Amino acid sequence: MGPNPLATPTFGDADENGELIAVRDLAHGARFIVWRNGVVIGDFRASTSSATVRFNPPLDDGDVLEAQQRLCDTDPSSGTGSTTVAPCADLPAPTVAPIQAGDEQVRIIEMAMGARIKVFVNGLKTGDGGGSLIQLESPVPDGATVYVQQVLGDCSGDTVRVAEVHCVQPHVTGDPAHFNLFPIGRDDFDAGNTNIDTLTFRVSGNVLYPAESDGNREPFNKRLAGLGPVPVMFLV
Repeated sequence: MGPNPLATPTFGDADENGELIAVRDLAHGARFIVWRNGVVIGDFRASTSSATVRFNPPLDDGDVLEAQQRLCDTDPSSGTGSTTVAPCADLPAPTVAPIQAGDEQVRIIEMAMGARIKVFVNGLKTGDGGGSLIQLESPVPDGATVYVQQVLGDCSGDTVRVAEVHCVQPHVTGDPAHFNLFPIGRDDFDAGNTNIDTLTFRVSGNVLYPAESDGNREPFNKRLAGLGPVPVMFLV
């Protein structure tokens, strides 16, 4: 006998004009029923904790979606999860990875299922496609302003993702130093002499760290500091 009661299924984002919706919190091997405005869409089998359901015709603003799951015919069904389809105007902007000068692709971290992504660089559309990687017609220039928008069918959201492009020197060989993601600050240190057993050593070296600009004892990079811990290299 399966868990009693089963978890109530939940839905991923449901947007007007969407055709693919995730049903979540499913028990492995459970059967789940999906309703649209009270009409059964289908009776499905869950192989993982989340399943994708296709709707035809596409969803309309205000549609009510419901789902219920069961493991065995002799067991009680779960509670009924529900969600209401959001209007086209509420379609959110996609989430994108940081964009750097010279990039020829934009990586999408989060988007509506089945959405098409449009990328505009300085007001000109340079990318249009689906999936997590959007190929651009030309590399992104330093200092550009990038707008990223998602579209579901004829539905375009009222918001876009705005990204400011930062200057980066792309790597040209397998040496990771060529990534040159940030200017490098350095400081030379001299700790004087130290004795170990009967030997005397002079301890000196260099420290390298991401800085506001290249040079000696430059301030630590404030933008990078806001992202969390970063590596600092000591050469002794």
